[in-house]
Amino acid sequence: MSRAELREVVERLARGELSPEAAEERLTRAPLLDLGFARLDARRGERQGVPEAVLAEGKEPEQVVAIVTALRDRGHETILVTRADAAVRAAVREAVGEVEADAGARLLWIARDVPESAGTVSVVSAGGYIDKKTGKPCTVSGTGCELFSAIPIGPTWFSAGGSEMSDADWDTDIARCLMVFLNGQAIADVDARGERVTDGSFLLCFNAAPEDVDMVLPSSDYGQKWAIVLDTATGEVPAGVGGLGALAPPLGAVATGTGFDVLEGARTVEAKATLKVTGRSLVVLQRSGPAE
Repeated sequence: MSRAELREVVERLARGELSPEAAEERLTRAPLLDLGFARLDARRGERQGVPEAVLAEGKEPEQVVAIVTALRDRGHETILVTRADAAVRAAVREAVGEVEADAGARLLWIARDVPESAGTVSVVSAGGYIDKKTGKPCTVSGTGCELFSAIPIGPTWFSAGGSEMSDADWDTDIARCLMVFLNGQAIADVDARGERVTDGSFLLCFNAAPEDVDMVLPSSDYGQKWAIVLDTATGEVPAGVGGLGALAPPLGAVATGTGFDVLEGARTVEAKATLKVTGRSLVVLQRSGPAE
């Protein structure tokens, strides 16, 4: 309960407009909700600026329903449920009615009393890509902010099929044929002048299997177009390099241009294209078109 609401209860009680029983009921209803299996803070947003998030993982669907229902009835803030699987999303939708959900992000939410935009934020991930089209931004917009950018830091690993590697994938034969994305726009270092260091972005396609493998490049979220700057099986390098022995880091770098320029003669492929990678070889691609 906010200070203004508390003052209103006290003043109405003093004027005789509210009975002691009614005042007690008003005060009892906020801010802490004890459901036995969970204690909820229905007024967190008033103090912190961000409402409480409900972690669905490890809870039964009916427990999540009880939590969402209690927050809906007692408060007026946006309700956000994270790691909500299909069973949880279905149960909440059936019990509560109109909710917004994103299956890919495993999120569901009920937007209420969303404040005016207070500024912009950047979301930084130490691994996978942050998809600005999915549920990630709802956790930002629900607090009265706008998503300015989504930056993946560190390598992102993909299977030969073009999907991000899961923990289970690393224990299978899939791990013999994989790709890794290195984002040159998300380097954490600064130079001697304290300025941000940037470089080209690369996709490395590894095939440790003896047979050739067709690899599907990642979506345009990572780059709309890629240039092949090295193929160890064929010795293919752009004409501008002058031969495999002359290739030196940074791979595919150019002296001037937009940052998406590539060496003369480089063969390019589009996002989501299928690239044949010879057995026991490595293909290095440089991003030559911006991410969407």
